Amino acid sequence: MKRILSVVLVLAFLFCFGLPDHSMGADESTPDISPNRFVKSEKGIIYDSKTGLEWIVGPDKDTTRKRAKYWIKHLTVGGGGWRLPTQQELETLYQSELGSRNIDPIFQTTGWRVWASDKSVVGFLWFDFLGEYWCDLKESKDNRGFAVRSFK
Repeated sequence: MKRILSVVLVLAFLFCFGLPDHSMGADESTPDISPNRFVKSEKGIIYDSKTGLEWIVGPDKDTTRKRAKYWIKHLTVGGGGWRLPTQQELETLYQSELGSRNIDPIFQTTGWRVWASDKSVVGFLWFDFLGEYWCDLKESKDNRGFAVRSFK
C-alpha cells in the first residue's frame, strides 16, 4: 500500500511540475507579436487569428473554478456558446516576456493563472503565465476565468 501511495505521489508531483505539451505551439523562441493576431470587438470578444478561437476575459478578481464556470454558463455576449478553455488552448496564449503577464496586453488581466476545463487525477487544473506550469489548486488567489469558443 505504501508503495502504491509513493508512486501516486511521485506521478502527481511530476504532473504538477513537469513541462507542458508544446504540440500546439509554433516556434517557442519567437513569440507571435503580430499586431493583427488578436483583435478585440466592442463587445470585448478577442479573436485570435492564429488559432481561430474567440476569448472573453472574466472579471479581473480572484475567482474559484466554481465561480468561473458559473460566470461562463451565464455569459450571453455574442450569442453564447462559451466554455472553459482546455490546457492546450490556454497554452497558445502564453508568450514569454510579452506584456506584464506573458500574455498579450489585449487580455487586460492582473491574474497569473487561468482555470482550465481539464481535470487531473488529483483535481482541476489551471494555466500559470509565470512559466507554463500546470498544477492543481484549491484556492482562488490570482486565478481568473477566461471564456473561449471556436470562431463562428
